[in-house]
Amino acid sequence: MWSSNNYVARMGSIAVAVGVVAALSGCSSVDETVVEPMEIGSTINGIELTAELDPQVGSVTLPFDQFAPTPWEEAVLTAGISGTLSQCALDKGVVFRSKPPVDQSIYEEIYSSEHYFGPWTQGQAARWGFVTPQHDADLFYNGVDGGPTEAPEPMYALDEQEYSGTDEEIIDECRALSGQAEKYQSALAAVPWAVDYPLYEEVWRDFDNAESAVDDLAQCLTQRGLTPVDEEPWWPLGARADRIDEEQISMALTVVECKESVNFTQRMADVEVAIQMPMVKKYAQEMHAHKDVLDEAFTEASDFLAKNPDLYLSRNPASGQE
Repeated sequence: MWSSNNYVARMGSIAVAVGVVAALSGCSSVDETVVEPMEIGSTINGIELTAELDPQVGSVTLPFDQFAPTPWEEAVLTAGISGTLSQCALDKGVVFRSKPPVDQSIYEEIYSSEHYFGPWTQGQAARWGFVTPQHDADLFYNGVDGGPTEAPEPMYALDEQEYSGTDEEIIDECRALSGQAEKYQSALAAVPWAVDYPLYEEVWRDFDNAESAVDDLAQCLTQRGLTPVDEEPWWPLGARADRIDEEQISMALTVVECKESVNFTQRMADVEVAIQMPMVKKYAQEMHAHKDVLDEAFTEASDFLAKNPDLYLSRNPASGQE
């Protein structure tokens, strides 16, 4: 949820920045660095202080997201880490194939879509209701009611490899080795500006502009015949995160319509941008350095996967992947 509707006039954007920065002084879970009030949409050390919404993809891009791996980048880096394990094992005479990323389109069309205080796009609501966007295979294995009733085709053509005790020892030894995998891991490591970052869905009441947006949404939901849940008013009574059916989809579409009518998602995201401002100012240099590490590691991992297909299981064409 650190992820476009760039409205030319964001109502109260300056007030958001001022109000949130002031509120931070009494919040111990976030950095207390003092920043000068500024309008959302400006930059700090080349970092854009914007919340970009892409309703087609379903992504919400916040300042921190500019320095975090995308779902596809994370998948490639993770596969790079496992591939170095396979290479190490092969060098020691043990064939141990890793899983490659599934088709890139799945990450771009499904896993780049995210809930932000629940579903916020028509596409999310119509396809998944209140369930987190996910592939049909995940719907099945996560036991989502209304998902596929039969196990989907496996993503990979699995190896039925049997390993001896010695083989297992070699594989375990390789897991403990550093080297290239360490570089990929460093790109995915925890970053200081994310440490102790508050869960927005738990602290939104600390910020007047967020409260106002939630109140407007709750009022719309009530007018549409839904009952907002007290602790999470963006979530109507009866909404299920584990079920997809006509009732859930209809209810989710109503929620999205209300969010659109009061500009809820943009308003909430703008507040979160302001929450991130002090940490952006404090860690701007480290953010840029980390992005360099991430980009370099992703490029090298992509090259590693392309040059070493034999280290990985084959994708199963029957699963719908290329």
